[in-house]
Formats: sequence, structure tokens, C-alpha cells
Amino acid sequence: MAKKSNMFNYSLATTILMIIWTVLLPTWNSQEWFVNKWIHNMWVGFDIILSILLITLTYGLYKKKEFVKYLSPTIFGMIIIDWIFNFQLWLYGGYNLLETRFLISYVFIAISLVYFFWFTSKIYKEYV
Repeated sequence: MAKKSNMFNYSLATTILMIIWTVLLPTWNSQEWFVNKWIHNMWVGFDIILSILLITLTYGLYKKKEFVKYLSPTIFGMIIIDWIFNFQLWLYGGYNLLETRFLISYVFIAISLVYFFWFTSKIYKEYV
């Protein structure tokens, strides 16, 4: 079983990556990935909320707070919902989902889902 300090380090690394992602996302060409600008803005807002929750989770792991056992599955659920909506929006937008950029996205989706499932299960085992 991973030590709590390791879980804190994993959470901190994930939080830093999410913050970088959230800062860079508004600079991308929204027409290339999103059906329209308001959906792009909605995703930026969603990622800001997710970043705040990850910061809270990292703080909870650092201080060994009990709420992390509830927050971690919530974040995992939000990530699943995020990718389901992304996929549906790409279908709605009429994008060719076999393009290289989407295939790379599928790999990223698979890695992030496996990582967050593992991460959530480790936290849940430590706090339940």
C-alpha cells in the first residue's frame, strides 16, 4: 500500500499538471476542438473547478483530513463525465474521430482514467 506521503506527491503532481492544462486551454483555437466558443469557455470553467477540487484534495492529503475519501471519487466521476461529454461534442461537431489528434486524445483519456481509478482506489483504501 502506498504511503500517504506518496499519495500527496501524486496528488501534487496531478494538481500542477491540471493547473498548467487549465491555463493553456483558453489559448487554443476553439474551432479546432470545440463546436463553438461557449462550449470552449464552459470547459475552461469546468477545468477551473476541477483544479480547485484537486488543490483541496492535495491539501487534505497533506493534512491527513478525512474528507479525501469522498473528494477523490467525486473527482474521478467528474473526469469520466468530462470525457464522455468531450466525445459526444466531437461527434456532434462532425469531426472525423479517426484523425491522429483524436487518436492521441483516446490514449490520453485511457491513461488518465486508469490513473485516476488507481489513485482513487489507493486513497479510498487508506481512509476507509
